[in-house]
Amino acid sequence: MMKKTICLILALVMAFSLCACGSNGGGTSGASQTTSVSNGDAEVLTEVTLPLTDEKKELSVWLIWSNEKVADPNDLEGVQYIEELTNVHINWITVSAAEAADRFQLLQASTDLPDIILPPTSFSADDLIYDGVAIDMSDAIAKYMPTYRAYLETHEVERKKLTSVNEGTVRRAANVAGDDNGYRGELQWAGLAVRQDLIEKAGYTGPLETIEDYHQMLLTCKENLEGLDAPLYVGPNGYGINGAFLSAYGVTNSVMVENDKVLYGPVQDGYRQWLEEMRQWYSEGLIDPNFDTVGGLDVYQAPASMVGTNKTVCFITIYSNVGTLMPMVLGNISDPTAVIKGVVNPVLHSGDQPMLINVGTGSGGGSITGDVLISADCEDVALAAKWIDFMLTEQAMVAGQYGREGVQYDLNTDPDARFKYVYRDGYKTEDERSTKIATPGVGYYNWSTNEQSATAQMEELSAAYAAQGLVFSDTYQDLLDTKELWDNQGYIDNMLGVQPTGDAMTAIATIKADIETRVAQYTVQYIKGQTNETFEDFCAELENMQLQKLIDAYQDALDLENSK
Repeated sequence: MMKKTICLILALVMAFSLCACGSNGGGTSGASQTTSVSNGDAEVLTEVTLPLTDEKKELSVWLIWSNEKVADPNDLEGVQYIEELTNVHINWITVSAAEAADRFQLLQASTDLPDIILPPTSFSADDLIYDGVAIDMSDAIAKYMPTYRAYLETHEVERKKLTSVNEGTVRRAANVAGDDNGYRGELQWAGLAVRQDLIEKAGYTGPLETIEDYHQMLLTCKENLEGLDAPLYVGPNGYGINGAFLSAYGVTNSVMVENDKVLYGPVQDGYRQWLEEMRQWYSEGLIDPNFDTVGGLDVYQAPASMVGTNKTVCFITIYSNVGTLMPMVLGNISDPTAVIKGVVNPVLHSGDQPMLINVGTGSGGGSITGDVLISADCEDVALAAKWIDFMLTEQAMVAGQYGREGVQYDLNTDPDARFKYVYRDGYKTEDERSTKIATPGVGYYNWSTNEQSATAQMEELSAAYAAQGLVFSDTYQDLLDTKELWDNQGYIDNMLGVQPTGDAMTAIATIKADIETRVAQYTVQYIKGQTNETFEDFCAELENMQLQKLIDAYQDALDLENSK
């Protein structure tokens, strides 16, 4: 099917696409000598050589752009430095996340596609290649992308995800994330937390490990604290963004995998046990009575109207809202004696491994953050591939996100240092970075830049409060420790990385949507005591809604993935 026909019938879903990837050193260490080997009549590059072209050339790149302070990425000093290193000028075609779906639909119908495309993550790269929007990059990867080949060779899980279901080869490039020390997935940035000061005030001194521990803590707080309207503040379906409390029962909110077998979490006995526990807690006044109306950013971070007014003691929050200093700065609390503490998801039995259900935050260890495609209209595929490959190096990451050594940053060679590349004054804060350095949105994205900026902000704020006589023990390391705490939990495999595609997904799309709607409805009704339908009848209802067809489609996708 041709690209201009298929674009008219695509069901579009907007998604935010991050940037990513790395390999070489900072400074000039990435500008190595060219090495090549003969492969028939093709020259296979084995190292990156700068500049990428002797004469200044241009490429066009289409991507979702989230920097509201800078309209054109070419205005950023880091992007300008990358152009100087590569001798390639990029004509950026940027769209906002809000308009990405509509704009991408129009893009597919264009008779003049940009050279490089970073599609919304809801679009299948295989489908875009099949429909003639993008090229099969397998040859370009083999010839011109040594950095990317090295990444694929050392990241088996990611390589399998990137491998085409039909062709059995990697046909696209990817954005990859990491930190100052190499590629890795982002740590969990949201998770379960408690108001430690309120728990102590209520007189609860027991552990917070098991479901029963939390039950007793919530009962104690409900009994001894006034105005506690929602002891447990959970999300719209009765579980937090990472499946808190549900995960203790070993099930997910949707499809899941056990021993290479696809199951549906909401019809497992663990889901029934969780429903019964939550129904009891709700009847005891321990759960936010309006939990089913929680939406927007409140799904990721309980609002100040709940946390800062002592109406809840257990909730979901983001890592930069733990402790005392940052919650006060962010306006989530006003009491300097309040303490927000990050905790792991509860378990059923003491000593069990806390588990996460990756339903919206963190990566579970994966470092891929989106596809990078060369369009079917690109006239210089070799240059496009070389540029993408360079953007995956550490040198490109440093140039784009830190700038020049001795100008925007200094190199810290201490192996125990928190940050390897240290911003100079004028580039430390988030505002300074986003208007001067930031990231072009392609290649190797470094999580550490955000952490360094937040560290600088926190140190400045701590000094400002100290001048007013308020001294906090919080440090930025406490925030990082919370991310590590959340990230060191286990993951229940809910198949985020494996999805049916093409006709298989089309065949079950309506079934999946109808079943998930019914699951959400029944879950809320059961917890609130608004239905007498038994769990057995509910499961039978889902079976009649063709649940097995849904499971079979995911099993086929998993089997295909495992066969790569």
